[in-house]
Amino acid sequence: SEVEICGTGAGPSDDEADDVVQNACRGCPCTFLQQGAHRFRISSKYIVDDRLEELSILPSDVAEAVALAQCEITMIQNIAHFPEDGEGPFPEEVLGNLLPEEKDKLFMVVARSNQGSVTSFCLLFDSPRDGNNFNKAIRLLCAASPSWSAVDQPKHQIEMAERHLPQDLRANDILPSQKVSVNFFMGCIGIKTTMPSVAQYTGSVPLLVSYTSYIAAYGYTPEDDNAWQLTSISQSSPELSMPMFQSNVRKHIEVAKHTWYFVESSLLLDIPPYRLDWLAPRRLVHIRRYLHDPVKEAFGDEYNKHFGKIGFAQRMGPGGTTERLKKWLSALAVTINSRNAPPRVVALTLHFLETPRLSANIHL
Repeated sequence: SEVEICGTGAGPSDDEADDVVQNACRGCPCTFLQQGAHRFRISSKYIVDDRLEELSILPSDVAEAVALAQCEITMIQNIAHFPEDGEGPFPEEVLGNLLPEEKDKLFMVVARSNQGSVTSFCLLFDSPRDGNNFNKAIRLLCAASPSWSAVDQPKHQIEMAERHLPQDLRANDILPSQKVSVNFFMGCIGIKTTMPSVAQYTGSVPLLVSYTSYIAAYGYTPEDDNAWQLTSISQSSPELSMPMFQSNVRKHIEVAKHTWYFVESSLLLDIPPYRLDWLAPRRLVHIRRYLHDPVKEAFGDEYNKHFGKIGFAQRMGPGGTTERLKKWLSALAVTINSRNAPPRVVALTLHFLETPRLSANIHL
């Protein structure tokens, strides 16, 4: 079946991303290199399941075949490519059975099982292009994986996903603990993720749970969608009540002919892991339509009281946009931390910015 592709962009990068993922779901030819005592070459195909969760290598000439190799997308640690990684990662028995001209088309998938053991398998492709399409498809799916942004995400999965992202999205000066939440970003450049389609956003949070239960998972104590429990607010210093939210914008990049601003956020918690740090790429039109406008509507006549003369960024992103966004997000954080923002505004903010999950019970 066809993979549903989100987003409306029509640039070359969108089409290319669409093609490699669609083809991976249909199945693409490769050669499986059997290791061990019997070193066979098996004509095969690699295929990704409809849920974009599992990679399988199947014999190409056997109906209802048992997989030669199989792994969960999220458990892939690395994809080694001979021209880039050299001989080091590859088994000697595999290299010894290849012609010199075949090595440029050799890939090895390294994955971890649910039990923690590491396995690997080698694939040979008919052409460097075919191999690169496989490499690109799996890296895209790793980056867009629904479990990638979870706070307990293993380091190897983060490294795997980040290899596909623009260099500035992997800035060396971000916090070591900082995650990059990519579902919305990947959806906008053409890859299906767990985030709803951009077209489905209507100014409210498209959650599968209520506002109150969503933010309660992070330690907030709402009374209902519009009010807080009195015990949730520190009487002496309301602005220091936990959880405590912070948000900032320091830089932006150009991707697929659009400017993307890096919204860097932190959430201090009373519960493990006690702090979340993450970065969410967003275009100005996204921040205005899906955050600023519904926040302003939720505050109503009280909006100017809390935001005062802090104007939102102007349309078309003229000079000074980053600074305006920084000041507006800072003002929003103040209203959230003082609990002057109603619970539904907190839920909308955390969800729009793809706050990392604390457990599988939180639907992002």
